[in-house]
Amino acid sequence: MKIDPSMTQQLQGLKNKKADSLEMVPKAYREVAQGMEEQFIEFMLQQMKNSIQKSEDDSTAMSYYESLITQEQAQAMASQGGGIGIQRLILDQIYPEYMRTEANLRQFDAPRRGHGQYQKMNENMPSKGISSGREK
Repeated sequence: MKIDPSMTQQLQGLKNKKADSLEMVPKAYREVAQGMEEQFIEFMLQQMKNSIQKSEDDSTAMSYYESLITQEQAQAMASQGGGIGIQRLILDQIYPEYMRTEANLRQFDAPRRGHGQYQKMNENMPSKGISSGREK
């Protein structure tokens, strides 16, 4: 069976396009998706460890240490190479492909209108004469 080189290039192009599409997702969304995947992996690892029979119960310190190790393992698994795929599924749901454009990314990263106005307005308001109604 002979493999057509143009087909290989097309597949590589699709793979690169998928990888690049995550660059158009705001960082906040990527962090949320990675955090959710970390939690899932940590839960999965804990359940795997609980299924192993131990000869004796661990001390509190040992249990705490093992939970830290599990947490670090989950973090490492979620951050390497895009994790185990849950991040992409979450991002596809909360920030679909059609929204992944440069214009949307710029709009998300742009400062919100009016945010600074309210802070200035509150700084300039006199505090005397305004009460919450609780003071007597």
